[in-house]
Formats: sequence, structure tokens, C-alpha cells
Amino acid sequence: MRYTTLACDFDGTLAANGQVNDDVLTALGRVRDSGRNLILVTGRILEELIPLFSHIGLFNRVIAEDGCVIYDPESGDLRLLADPPPELLIRELDERHVTPLTSGQVILATWQPNEVAVMEAVRAFGFEHQIIFNRGAVMIVPPGVNKASGLRVALRELGCSPRSTVGVGDAENDHAFLRECEFSVAVNDAVPMIKHHVDWVTQGAGGDGVIELIAELLEDDLKSHEAGQRHPGVRLGQTLSGEALHLAPMRENVLISGPSGSGKSRAMLGVFERAIRLGYQVCIIDPEGDYSDLPIFISVGDEHTVPNVGEVLQLLREPELSVCVNLIALPFASRPSYLADLYERLHRFRTSTGRPHWLVIDEAHHLLPVAPDQNSYAVTRMPSNGLVMVTVHPAFMARPVLSQIGAIIALGPTPEETIAGFCHATSRESTAFSERSSECEDALWWQVDRATIPLWFCLDPTRTQHIRHKRKYATGDVGIVRSFYFRGPESRSNIRAENVLSFASKASTVDDETWMFHLARGDYSRWVADVMSDRDCARAIQRVEASHDLTPADSRRRIIEILLDRYTLPGYY
Repeated sequence: MRYTTLACDFDGTLAANGQVNDDVLTALGRVRDSGRNLILVTGRILEELIPLFSHIGLFNRVIAEDGCVIYDPESGDLRLLADPPPELLIRELDERHVTPLTSGQVILATWQPNEVAVMEAVRAFGFEHQIIFNRGAVMIVPPGVNKASGLRVALRELGCSPRSTVGVGDAENDHAFLRECEFSVAVNDAVPMIKHHVDWVTQGAGGDGVIELIAELLEDDLKSHEAGQRHPGVRLGQTLSGEALHLAPMRENVLISGPSGSGKSRAMLGVFERAIRLGYQVCIIDPEGDYSDLPIFISVGDEHTVPNVGEVLQLLREPELSVCVNLIALPFASRPSYLADLYERLHRFRTSTGRPHWLVIDEAHHLLPVAPDQNSYAVTRMPSNGLVMVTVHPAFMARPVLSQIGAIIALGPTPEETIAGFCHATSRESTAFSERSSECEDALWWQVDRATIPLWFCLDPTRTQHIRHKRKYATGDVGIVRSFYFRGPESRSNIRAENVLSFASKASTVDDETWMFHLARGDYSRWVADVMSDRDCARAIQRVEASHDLTPADSRRRIIEILLDRYTLPGYY
């Protein structure tokens, strides 16, 4: 289930002349029966609405008075989201003969043509209140409050997200809450500007339009209307012609592929930043601990602790939290089975909540490998949307998983070969490629099932600094060949440092002659550049290597500090 909540306006949308007909009520009941939430978002004063609308209990929450009052029909709990109207303003409106004038718990309401007198009264005493129109109605609302702000509160109480919400309305005061929803709908007799700014306008007017919307929501989660959405997804970059390129994993599964050092982590991080800023919830399965220290994620698991699946799900119950599942403490051979268990429980959670909006599997060739178990839960129940998978090459991944890929981002020096490898692995006919331009960043975007050739594009920059495999370089083992060896002149020593912490420890104990031998040759900066692909850190070390006035102790201290500041976390030293 992608859309878990339907938010509806009342007058002119559900109701005609204050009455909701039986067919609309039946359709609303079907929404509740599907496991979805219903939220009523209205400008009506609650005390007037309850006796008028006897079926208000169909709704999980009611946002009344244009976002100023929230009501739970089941418990009867009511909460004001703004202060009551000032007595001074009410007296001033009475003195200006504004009639009729209805006072709610927070808002004041009248009708046109009283808007001029209302504006003059508000201006005369320096009130900040807003004047909001709803067809012929004129509402006086406190500053900073509208249907959108009320909807956000209701969604938070229900554990739901605007990015999993469909909204439907018809009038001027519906603009704000419809913009808040992931998918917005106007009934056919809505005011023109509402119809102009929504994702879909129903053929039916009023309640008939709501019935039409509900039928399609329950039929296919509005997939047939995705092409018309005003939100194309999360920006990825732009083509050489300047056209913006967007990633929309909620519509299809995406594969990001390229060799080590090709920019996969940078591409992912930039997209994650933008997705989370837009309100999408991201859950990343992180085998190497590359993302767990980033501020955009809450991390579960570390070098010593395997992440608890229950804790992961508990965090994901908060729609505003994005979670990194750090598997670095899990033995390599146990990771595919862990993913299968996690994915089974995530699948059930996602079916009921629509979240996380994006499930990201890094190092997918390790977690969903081509050989071992083609019948595992994670492989056989792979959905057709909502997944981002990252791999060095598609040929290393399970075939059933690759068959569910809808779009590919290929990075590195030979992205054409990556896409050709995907075609071979999935028994597809290989695609043609346009000529590469020197202006691009060696990145190709291809929508697999569309009759288009891959597009060259440039990635948008990231805001968050990220160092690839930071934890692995800090405490892991880069391997015998890639380790640093303190050998000194004539190879009199052979002291191995397999990671940054080991380097710092060994560097503190080697003699000055050995230290200065490697310093003069530029071996320290070369190791960082070649093994860690960290040019910025290497340049900082190069500056120390080039400072000939430093003593051995000073150069040693500075280089160790550079590495520890760059690669370790609090508590490591």
C-alpha cells in the first residue's frame, strides 16, 4: 500500500448543502475497510458540524476551523491548535455591523461582501490574523495556521506521513492542505485555480468525484495517474541539455551500479539528503557502516552490535525519522539471511503504513547474491517499486531481483558496459547509446522498459561530507596488499598497519629514521589517495610532507591528527 491516508474537504467535496449522500458514505467505509486512515479537513466550526454530520465517526481525525481545531471522534478528545479569537476583535467587528458573524473556538466566520470591513478591523488594531476565503465564506484565522498545519498535526498523531497521503478538495482554502499531500485531487466543480494546481481532476463533481477517486485508490493505489503528478520525484541531476532528472523509487525500483570509486556513494547521499528534506522516510541497509554516522540517519548497530530488527521497526514508526541499519558487526555469510528476516518484517510494516518510502540496499551483490538462495523471502517477494539497490555490477545479483528493476543509474568510466551487463543478466536486448560528451560526469540514466536510450547526465552536488567506507578504513582490515608497511631504509623493518587506528598506533612507535624515510617519499599521502580514494585527506597530508621545517615529532603528530579527525568517531581515541 503506497497511500495510507485520504484527507477530504467537507463542503463542496464530500457534502452538498451540508449533506453527504449514502453512496459517498459507502465509499468512505470502503477506505476504512482497506486499512487506510480518513481525515476530514474542513473550515466548519466543530459544534455546528457534529450535529449536522452523524457519520463523523468514519474519520480517524477531524481538522475543523481551517486547521485550528483537531478532534478524535473515537475518544472525543479535542485540542485547540491556536488561541481563541480576541474579544477586542469581536467587538470591533460588531461595531462595524459585520453580520452574520459566527465565533468558533478559534476562528471567526462571516460571508461576502463583509471582507472589506473585516480587513479594516484587523488592520485597525494591528492584528496578524489571516483572511481566508472559501467560495462565499470569509474566515478570520490566527497567523501561521491553516488546513495544512492542522493536517500535519493529525498525521503525526496517527503515525502517518504527508508523503503517503492523498488529498481532495474544491475551494480556495484547500490550496494549503492539497499542496501538503503527496497526491492532490480536485473534484470537477472545484474553483479553477485549485483544478490548475492538482495532480488529477475527477470527471465527477462533488461527492461523485470523491467516489471516483476512492474507486481508483482502492483499485491500484492511483498508479494510473502517476504520469500526471506535479511532483516528479527527488532531483538527481540534469541532462546536458539542462533538463532536470528526477528519481522516483516509489514508482519503480532503481539500480545504482558502478565500480568501486565511481561515485555511487556520492550519488546516493545527494539523493538521500534531498529525499529526506522533502519528507520521505529512507531506510538503508548498510553492510559496511558507511552511512551510520551521517546526521540525516538514526543508526542501529555498530562495530560490536548486530542491529535488532525490533528496534529498527520501532524507529520507523516515527515518519520523520530515517534509519541506517549498520551490518558491520554481522559475519559476511550471515548477511543474506539477516536481510531476508528483516525484509519479511519490513514488508508487513510497509503494507500497513506505506513506509519507509525508500528501502535502500547497499552492496546488494553481497546481500542479494546471484548464487546462494534464489528462493529466499527477500528475493521472491521483491516488490516492483520503493527499492534502491546499489552494486558494483548487476551480474553479481540474483536474477529475480534484477527482473524487478525499472531504472538504472550507471556510473564510472564505462557505464555503457554496466548497462550492457544488466541487459545480458536479464536476457534483454542491449540498448543503443548516444555519444558521450566531455561535459558529463560519466553517469547514465536508463528507464528499462521505456523505448528510450540511456541519457548522459551530471549529478547534483551533496551538502553532507561523506567518506566512503569510513568505518572500514578506521577499524577494519584493508587487506595485506593494501595495508601500509613501515619498512624504512633498506627495508630493515616490516611493520604492517591494516587500518587508520593501526597506522596511528604503529606510527607513534616507529623510530624517526623510518618515519622520515616514508615522509620524504610521500608514502603517507599516497597510501590515503590510493587505498582510501580520499583526495582531500591526501592533500592535507601532502602539505605536511612538504613542510621541511617540521621536526619528526611534529610531522608525525600532525599526520596522525589529520587521519584520526577524518576517519574516527568520538570514543575511538
